[in-house]
Amino acid sequence: MTADDIVLFHHDGDETMRLADELADAFTEHYDMVHPGDPFHSRQRFLGRLAGYTRAPRFEMVTARQDAALAGYTFGYGLPPHARWWNGLVTDVPERFTDERDGTRSFALNELLVRAPLRGRNLGRRLVDALLAERTEERAVLLAEPGNTAAQGRYRAWGWRKVGELQPFPDSPRFDSLVIDLR
Repeated sequence: MTADDIVLFHHDGDETMRLADELADAFTEHYDMVHPGDPFHSRQRFLGRLAGYTRAPRFEMVTARQDAALAGYTFGYGLPPHARWWNGLVTDVPERFTDERDGTRSFALNELLVRAPLRGRNLGRRLVDALLAERTEERAVLLAEPGNTAAQGRYRAWGWRKVGELQPFPDSPRFDSLVIDLR
C-alpha cells in the first residue's frame, strides 16, 4: 500500500452519519488496542459523540480512501459563542483565550485517525490540511493525549502549540489542548 493512490473526500454532517458504522469500526480497531476496555474510548461513546459533533455549526469531515477502503478520517466543527469545549480546562490559559466571540474564532478538530497500514506516510497531515484549508476561523484547537509522543511530535512539527490541559468529560482522560493559527 502506498499513500499515492489515496483519494480525499469532504462530507457534511448528514453524509458523516451515513458513514458512522464504518468510522466506528476504524475507531474501535485502533482504540481497542490502545485503550482496551476503556468506556470513554468505546464504540458506543464514539457514536454518541459523533452524533453530537455532526449537529454542531460548521461541521465538516474529510475521509481518505484507498480503492473503496477507508484509510483514515478527520473531522471537527466551528465552536459557537460560549462553547462547552472550554469547560473542562484544568490549567490557566491567557486571558480571553476561551472567548469565542461571535462563533467564528475557533475550529475544533475532534478526531484524526489513520488506519495502521498507512501510518507514517504523511496521510494524517494530508487529512488535516484538507480539513483546515478552507476554514474561515482564526485558529484551530484540538486535544491530544499527553502520553502519545508520536502524535504530539507530529502536531508540533505541523505548527501546533500547547496552551493548557483539558478534561472534556468527567470520565475522559486529561488531554493537552493544542492550537494553531489559521490566518
